[in-house]
Amino acid sequence: MLLNASEAWACRVVTDNEVVVGDLRFDSMPELASELRSELEGSADPGRLIAAAWRRWGDASPRRLHGDFSFVLWDAERRTLFAARDPFGVKPLYWAHDRSGRLVLSNVLDTVYDAVEHDGELDDDAIADFLLFGHNRNLATTTWRGIACVPPAHTLVWRRGWQQPRIERWWRPRAAPAETLDEAGVEQFRAALSRAVRDRLPASGKVALMMSGGLDSTALAALAKQAGADVVAHTIVYERLIADREGEWAQRAGAHLGIPVELLIADDHRHFASWRCGAEPVEDDVRSITDELERRVLGHAKVLFTGLGGDPLLLPWRGYALHCLSRGRVDRLARYVSSGLRRRGRLPPLGLHGRVARWWGRRRWREGFPSWLAEDFVRRLDLETRWREFWYPPWPRAPRAEAEAAIIDPVWTRAFEQRHPVASGRAFEERHPFFDRRLVELALRLPAVPWCVDKWILRHIMIDTLPESVRFRPKTPLIGVPGHGWDTKIRDQWPKYLALPAVAQYLVNSIGDRDSSATSPTSPSGDRATLIRPMSLALWIATRQRHDRAPGGRLHE
Repeated sequence: MLLNASEAWACRVVTDNEVVVGDLRFDSMPELASELRSELEGSADPGRLIAAAWRRWGDASPRRLHGDFSFVLWDAERRTLFAARDPFGVKPLYWAHDRSGRLVLSNVLDTVYDAVEHDGELDDDAIADFLLFGHNRNLATTTWRGIACVPPAHTLVWRRGWQQPRIERWWRPRAAPAETLDEAGVEQFRAALSRAVRDRLPASGKVALMMSGGLDSTALAALAKQAGADVVAHTIVYERLIADREGEWAQRAGAHLGIPVELLIADDHRHFASWRCGAEPVEDDVRSITDELERRVLGHAKVLFTGLGGDPLLLPWRGYALHCLSRGRVDRLARYVSSGLRRRGRLPPLGLHGRVARWWGRRRWREGFPSWLAEDFVRRLDLETRWREFWYPPWPRAPRAEAEAAIIDPVWTRAFEQRHPVASGRAFEERHPFFDRRLVELALRLPAVPWCVDKWILRHIMIDTLPESVRFRPKTPLIGVPGHGWDTKIRDQWPKYLALPAVAQYLVNSIGDRDSSATSPTSPSGDRATLIRPMSLALWIATRQRHDRAPGGRLHE
């Protein structure tokens, strides 16, 4: 057994019987310490709290912990290893058996890769998911065959003599919406969101915030300001590539809240111009923008808040209107429509457009399926079925069912893993107040109508806090896809990457010829966007092959 205790772990604690290593950010520590007073040995630091919780509750101990964490505990007396990961996978945790049979665990994927003398075989299912969706949908696997993840909200238990560890889920979100919600319930939601913000503030009180001009991030800015934080907001904007007004809206909110807003103009940044090879392929997101953001964030703070999670947390019930019609509840439908007109001055979502679009999309789903995938690869893994099931899941038939699934969708966990400092190389930590287990459990009990329609409960609690123009601003996606162009060096080497055998098994080697306009820096942004994933994969494979041939060390370019 190898417990990696490198500098990537935030803590290492050794007691008389236990060794604890972990990447930890706990909430409500004083309450937990008070409850575990009899089991605590020494100070109530996070590692000792884990050891005390293990002595009291054993395998059930993660249920009593709140925050973002991944940790491994070795109990010498019981000859038992116990590991756990937080509910949403904000902190990563990987494991594998090395060739001598040892169990290796770490929050750094490359550490496990190096420790198990990996043969470099890729997991084709993970590669397929990356090329189709931009991320591996199986949260128990990695891009490398033989190296696994402990999924979010799971524990791993291993004892001497066991061939394989036992992995079990310790929490899952459960939607159980109430029929009504009174003012006390609304205040409870406000208090839960405020607590999630306060718990994530660093001890210095200084925090940076990714703030668009929308509702989620501006609400977090307001609550952080109310909690006494020193907040600086950052907004990525475009002046030429697309018609972008986010900076204008963000500055309006910042002026109202008394928060400085720094605009990062992204027009001149290029795809692959500042590329970094990590342990797994990442869809190029114009890393030079992130590099510039890092410089600005570190000028003020080492913690960056994001508004991720607001959309899935308060996802409405798209099928409510059709549900009322199918059951003859015209009275409820009338109240739903009149309530929307009264609150927002327009019809609320009726679900008709989405139902028709889904029906039409299922008939024409092949039009969006990538043509640059190798035919044998598509056929062997039945990727067409995988694509169709992802884009056209069953229609929601129960209130809050969509939110229940959306809040734990693999896209969030994979984003957290990619943006974690040990994987991204960033010198700041991201925190996500909407991904708070107590807040999620409360939100899933909200009546879908009216409180989750157009995020009405969030708009309601922001009365007299946000400017009315921002509070009532509708959900506005980015207008168009900004075309950042290609880095010339990468574009010129593109045919060479496609010729690599390790790449050719996934991609047609004539991809540039089949869509030559897509590799042109002057082609429409939509054409360029279709090649981001295969280009990212080809570049990653080529770089990793050089890394694996290099004598020792880990390569990041």
